[in-house]
Amino acid sequence: MIVRPLVLCCAVLTGLRTVAEEPLPPSLVTRTIPIQQDVSGDGRPQKKLSSRALAREFENVWQSFVEKFRTESDTKARLELMKSYSKQAEKLLAPYVGEDTIRRVMPVMATTKLLDLDSTFLAIAAKHPNDGVKATALLHFAEYLGNNRRSEELGVTLRHLRKKYGKLRFRRGTFASAADEAGHFFKHLAVGCEAPATSGQDVDGTLFSLSDYQGKVVMLRFWGDWCPACRAMYPYERNITRKYRNRPFALIGVNSDPEKRCRNAQVHSDLTWRSFWDGGDTGGPIATLYQVEDWPRIIIIDAQGTIRMNARGLDEDYVSNLLDRLIREAEQNEIAE
Repeated sequence: MIVRPLVLCCAVLTGLRTVAEEPLPPSLVTRTIPIQQDVSGDGRPQKKLSSRALAREFENVWQSFVEKFRTESDTKARLELMKSYSKQAEKLLAPYVGEDTIRRVMPVMATTKLLDLDSTFLAIAAKHPNDGVKATALLHFAEYLGNNRRSEELGVTLRHLRKKYGKLRFRRGTFASAADEAGHFFKHLAVGCEAPATSGQDVDGTLFSLSDYQGKVVMLRFWGDWCPACRAMYPYERNITRKYRNRPFALIGVNSDPEKRCRNAQVHSDLTWRSFWDGGDTGGPIATLYQVEDWPRIIIIDAQGTIRMNARGLDEDYVSNLLDRLIREAEQNEIAE
């Protein structure tokens, strides 16, 4: 369950009033967005970090928080950790909200949970000199809100993004289309959503569906032998297929290689689990259905068909603990029935 850090009031978006042609709804709560000076203890300006170094520093703050949060069981102590690390993150990022350096950090911020990053996102959207960066900040802020299950504020943010910056170009489309995709993701593909009906063929042309594995925990893994990070996961996948053999679990791949390379990888790397062959590239129908753009991606679906994880890359401890818990629950449900 997501515990909201600090007092995350409903739709704290009024920092956007400074950039909106029309005022946001009056129900939104006013929040001041200070831009802090980056100075040392003696008042002299500090040396600015590069975008890569800033992203690394933010990730260090986040990982430190996660490690301490996981080992702490007392609720009050956890809330104090959230408050302390939220302030630490805000202090780190505040000097960069008006600079291009912040671009590299925003995607990482969007995936962060439990830390209060509202003021930083809103400061970028209000103060950055580039409209494209302002719009990107709103899009990542929406993703952050969705990842923290703040659906009402997510909707308000996406509507504002469409109205203010919808016609601006973004990647292969516009910010309006990006907002639509984000809204669809958090309505249909995020944690807590029912997994979409999924069918396809394996590399031998045999049709199968996720519904064939009803009552089992499914780890849906988007992979390609072309992807070094995907190949690095092979040993872990071989291990979990052995560990959970004869238990209510299925590892199902979605492969993006040309047909011949997919066959060779399955044979030579001992990938014995079944995979959908998704047409030979990363834009196949199943990858499109799940809006997968970053590889590898893991989606874990519980025995009731609910998405319980949707994330890029592999955190072995987290995935193993989640699978252990979901498989035990599935087995208990089997006994109860």
